[in-house]
Amino acid sequence: MASRIKNLTLYIGAWTLVGLLFGSQAVIYSLYTSTPRVCTPLASALADWYLWALLTPLILIVGRRFPLVQRGWWWRSFPVLFVAGLLFTVLKIALRAGLGAVIPGLPRAPFGLMLMAQFHIQVATFWVILGIGAAFEYYAKFRERELRASQLESRLAQAQLDVLRMQLQPHFLFNTLHTI
Repeated sequence: MASRIKNLTLYIGAWTLVGLLFGSQAVIYSLYTSTPRVCTPLASALADWYLWALLTPLILIVGRRFPLVQRGWWWRSFPVLFVAGLLFTVLKIALRAGLGAVIPGLPRAPFGLMLMAQFHIQVATFWVILGIGAAFEYYAKFRERELRASQLESRLAQAQLDVLRMQLQPHFLFNTLHTI
Protein backbone atom coordinates (compact mmCIF):
# COMPACT_ATOMS: atom_id res chain seq x y z
CA MET A 1 0.00 0.00 0.00
CA ALA A 2 2.83 2.39 0.87
CA SER A 3 4.46 1.59 -2.46
CA ARG A 4 1.28 2.48 -4.35
CA ILE A 5 1.00 5.79 -2.49
CA LYS A 6 4.66 6.51 -3.23
CA ASN A 7 4.18 5.70 -6.93
CA LEU A 8 1.03 7.83 -7.13
CA THR A 9 2.82 10.71 -5.44
CA LEU A 10 5.73 10.42 -7.87
CA TYR A 11 3.29 10.23 -10.80
CA ILE A 12 1.38 13.35 -9.74
CA GLY A 13 4.63 15.11 -8.86
CA ALA A 14 6.12 14.40 -12.29
CA TRP A 15 3.04 15.72 -14.10
CA THR A 16 2.97 18.77 -11.81
CA LEU A 17 6.61 19.44 -12.63
CA VAL A 18 5.89 19.24 -16.36
CA GLY A 19 2.88 21.55 -15.93
CA LEU A 20 4.91 24.05 -13.94
CA LEU A 21 7.70 23.94 -16.50
CA PHE A 22 5.36 24.76 -19.38
CA GLY A 23 3.35 27.19 -17.26
CA SER A 24 6.46 29.09 -16.22
CA GLN A 25 7.39 29.43 -19.88
CA ALA A 26 3.99 31.02 -20.53
CA VAL A 27 4.37 33.29 -17.48
CA ILE A 28 7.79 34.48 -18.63
CA TYR A 29 6.44 35.12 -22.11
CA SER A 30 3.54 37.13 -20.67
CA LEU A 31 5.96 39.19 -18.56
CA TYR A 32 7.83 40.24 -21.71
CA THR A 33 4.61 41.26 -23.44
CA SER A 34 2.34 44.13 -22.53
CA THR A 35 -0.06 41.92 -20.51
CA PRO A 36 1.84 40.32 -17.63
CA ARG A 37 -0.12 37.49 -16.00
CA VAL A 38 0.99 34.76 -13.62
CA CYS A 39 -1.98 32.72 -12.40
CA THR A 40 -3.80 32.22 -15.69
CA PRO A 41 -0.91 30.63 -17.65
CA LEU A 42 0.04 28.41 -14.72
CA ALA A 43 -3.54 27.26 -14.15
CA SER A 44 -3.99 26.62 -17.84
CA ALA A 45 -0.75 24.62 -18.14
CA LEU A 46 -1.51 22.57 -15.04
CA ALA A 47 -5.02 21.83 -16.32
CA ASP A 48 -3.59 20.69 -19.66
CA TRP A 49 -0.97 18.42 -18.15
CA TYR A 50 -3.25 16.97 -15.47
CA LEU A 51 -5.64 15.98 -18.26
CA TRP A 52 -2.75 14.17 -19.96
CA ALA A 53 -1.97 12.56 -16.59
CA LEU A 54 -5.53 11.21 -16.49
CA LEU A 55 -5.31 9.92 -20.06
CA THR A 56 -1.83 8.41 -19.74
CA PRO A 57 -2.89 5.07 -18.17
CA LEU A 58 -5.30 4.52 -21.07
CA ILE A 59 -2.63 5.47 -23.59
CA LEU A 60 -0.22 3.01 -21.99
CA ILE A 61 -2.82 0.23 -22.14
CA VAL A 62 -3.24 0.87 -25.87
CA GLY A 63 0.55 1.00 -26.20
CA ARG A 64 0.94 -2.39 -24.50
CA ARG A 65 -1.75 -3.92 -26.67
CA PHE A 66 -0.18 -2.54 -29.85
CA PRO A 67 3.54 -2.24 -29.03
CA LEU A 68 5.90 0.05 -30.85
CA VAL A 69 8.98 -2.13 -30.39
CA GLN A 70 8.18 -5.48 -31.93
CA ARG A 71 8.87 -7.20 -35.22
CA GLY A 72 6.25 -6.34 -37.78
CA TRP A 73 4.68 -3.69 -35.53
CA TRP A 74 4.38 -1.27 -38.40
CA TRP A 75 1.61 -3.11 -40.23
CA ARG A 76 -0.33 -4.13 -37.16
CA SER A 77 0.22 -1.40 -34.58
CA PHE A 78 0.81 1.83 -36.44
CA PRO A 79 -2.67 2.24 -37.98
CA VAL A 80 -4.30 1.56 -34.61
CA LEU A 81 -1.91 3.89 -32.78
CA PHE A 82 -2.42 6.58 -35.42
CA VAL A 83 -6.20 6.49 -34.95
CA ALA A 84 -5.79 6.26 -31.17
CA GLY A 85 -3.57 9.34 -31.26
CA LEU A 86 -6.21 11.30 -33.12
CA LEU A 87 -8.96 10.14 -30.75
CA PHE A 88 -6.98 10.85 -27.59
CA THR A 89 -6.04 14.27 -28.92
CA VAL A 90 -9.65 15.20 -29.68
CA LEU A 91 -10.74 13.81 -26.28
CA LYS A 92 -8.06 15.79 -24.43
CA ILE A 93 -8.96 19.03 -26.23
CA ALA A 94 -12.69 18.44 -25.60
CA LEU A 95 -12.02 17.83 -21.90
CA ARG A 96 -9.90 20.97 -21.72
CA ALA A 97 -12.59 23.04 -23.43
CA GLY A 98 -15.11 21.63 -20.95
CA LEU A 99 -12.86 22.46 -18.00
CA GLY A 100 -12.49 26.02 -19.23
CA ALA A 101 -16.26 26.37 -19.25
CA VAL A 102 -16.69 24.87 -15.78
CA ILE A 103 -13.73 26.13 -13.74
CA PRO A 104 -13.59 29.89 -13.22
CA GLY A 105 -10.20 31.44 -13.88
CA LEU A 106 -9.17 29.02 -16.60
CA PRO A 107 -8.91 30.51 -20.06
CA ARG A 108 -11.89 29.57 -22.19
CA ALA A 109 -12.08 29.05 -25.90
CA PRO A 110 -14.54 27.28 -28.18
CA PHE A 111 -13.74 23.66 -28.94
CA GLY A 112 -13.20 24.30 -32.66
CA LEU A 113 -10.70 27.08 -32.02
CA MET A 114 -8.83 24.97 -29.46
CA LEU A 115 -8.80 22.07 -31.88
CA MET A 116 -7.27 24.18 -34.63
CA ALA A 117 -4.77 25.87 -32.32
CA GLN A 118 -3.59 22.86 -30.33
CA PHE A 119 -4.17 19.77 -32.43
CA HIS A 120 -0.63 19.36 -33.76
CA ILE A 121 1.12 19.80 -30.41
CA GLN A 122 -1.37 17.53 -28.63
CA VAL A 123 -0.82 14.76 -31.21
CA ALA A 124 2.92 15.11 -30.62
CA THR A 125 2.31 14.90 -26.87
CA PHE A 126 0.37 11.66 -27.36
CA TRP A 127 3.31 10.14 -29.27
CA VAL A 128 5.82 11.32 -26.67
CA ILE A 129 3.77 9.71 -23.89
CA LEU A 130 3.48 6.54 -25.94
CA GLY A 131 7.23 6.53 -26.64
CA ILE A 132 8.16 7.09 -22.99
CA GLY A 133 5.77 4.29 -21.99
CA ALA A 134 7.38 1.97 -24.55
CA ALA A 135 10.83 2.88 -23.22
CA PHE A 136 9.81 2.04 -19.66
CA GLU A 137 8.23 -1.21 -20.85
CA TYR A 138 11.39 -2.14 -22.77
CA TYR A 139 13.56 -1.33 -19.73
CA ALA A 140 11.37 -3.48 -17.47
CA LYS A 141 11.67 -6.41 -19.89
CA PHE A 142 15.42 -5.88 -20.07
CA ARG A 143 15.70 -5.98 -16.24
CA GLU A 144 13.51 -9.09 -16.12
CA ARG A 145 15.73 -10.87 -18.66
CA GLU A 146 18.81 -9.76 -16.74
CA LEU A 147 17.34 -11.16 -13.52
CA ARG A 148 16.47 -14.45 -15.23
CA ALA A 149 19.98 -14.71 -16.64
CA SER A 150 21.54 -14.17 -13.21
CA GLN A 151 19.23 -16.81 -11.71
CA LEU A 152 20.26 -19.25 -14.44
CA GLU A 153 23.92 -18.52 -13.75
CA SER A 154 23.32 -19.19 -10.07
CA ARG A 155 21.60 -22.50 -10.85
CA LEU A 156 24.43 -23.47 -13.19
CA ALA A 157 27.05 -22.77 -10.50
CA GLN A 158 25.01 -24.81 -7.99
CA ALA A 159 24.72 -27.69 -10.45
CA GLN A 160 28.47 -27.61 -11.07
CA LEU A 161 29.10 -27.73 -7.31
CA ASP A 162 26.73 -30.69 -6.99
CA VAL A 163 28.59 -32.53 -9.77
CA LEU A 164 31.93 -31.89 -8.03
CA ARG A 165 30.49 -33.19 -4.74
CA MET A 166 29.29 -36.34 -6.45
CA GLN A 167 32.75 -36.84 -7.93
CA LEU A 168 34.49 -36.28 -4.58
CA GLN A 169 32.26 -38.54 -2.50
CA PRO A 170 33.20 -41.81 -4.28
CA HIS A 171 36.86 -40.79 -4.05
CA PHE A 172 36.66 -40.48 -0.26
CA LEU A 173 34.73 -43.75 -0.08
CA PHE A 174 37.39 -45.61 -2.06
CA ASN A 175 40.18 -44.05 0.01
CA THR A 176 38.46 -45.13 3.20
CA LEU A 177 37.97 -48.66 1.89
CA HIS A 178 41.58 -48.79 0.75
CA THR A 179 42.80 -47.63 4.15
CA ILE A 180 40.75 -50.31 5.94
